[in-house]
Amino acid sequence: MTVLLAQELKTTGIRVNAVAPGWVRTDMGGPAAPVPLENGADTITWLAASAPARHSGKFFQWRKVIPW
Repeated sequence: MTVLLAQELKTTGIRVNAVAPGWVRTDMGGPAAPVPLENGADTITWLAASAPARHSGKFFQWRKVIPW
């Protein structure tokens, strides 16, 4: 779905990506989760605010592309 939507929106300047933040210490992840909230949100905020425009239709974790 991510790839298809990214292709569909390619000419609009809207980028579409999927992110796996890991097991994040939140209400849902619980106190035993190893990833602090700030680290879990890092890739998401990076993609939204300052990632290169060439990143669209990809799957990310820790600011790295994960192969589909």
